[in-house]
Amino acid sequence: MVVPELRQCIVFATHNLMEDPPFTKLDLLSCRNTLIYFKKSAQDLALQKLQFALKLGGTLVMGKSESLTINPDKFSVLDSKLKVFSQKSPVYLRDFDSRNLKHVSTVRNEWMDWKAILSLRTISSRLRLIF
Repeated sequence: MVVPELRQCIVFATHNLMEDPPFTKLDLLSCRNTLIYFKKSAQDLALQKLQFALKLGGTLVMGKSESLTINPDKFSVLDSKLKVFSQKSPVYLRDFDSRNLKHVSTVRNEWMDWKAILSLRTISSRLRLIF
C-alpha cells in the first residue's frame, strides 16, 4: 500500500521503453535489473532514452549486472558497488550515436530474451514500497 501523499507525487504508468518517447526531467530513475533482459542493441537504445529522461543532477540506479556503457562521461559515480550515478551534464538527442544503433523496428524483434520475459504488471505486483 502506498501512502496517499506519496502517491500524489509519483507517476504510475505503463511505459514501453523501446517504443514510447521517454519521460523528461526525472529526478530519480531506477532500472535495477531491467536492462539485463534486453539484448545488446536494445540495451543501448533503452539506456540512451533513460539518460535523456533524467534532469541535470538526476540520479540513475542500475542493477549489479548492468553498466553505464552509453555516455559514461556525462555521469559521476555516487556509489560504484550499488551502481548509483548522478547526471553531471545534460544528455541531448544529438548525443545519441545512431550509427551504432539499429532502427527501432529491427530492435523491436530482438529486444527481449524471450525466455526471460517479465511483464511490467508482474514486476510491479512484486514491488513493495516501505516507508
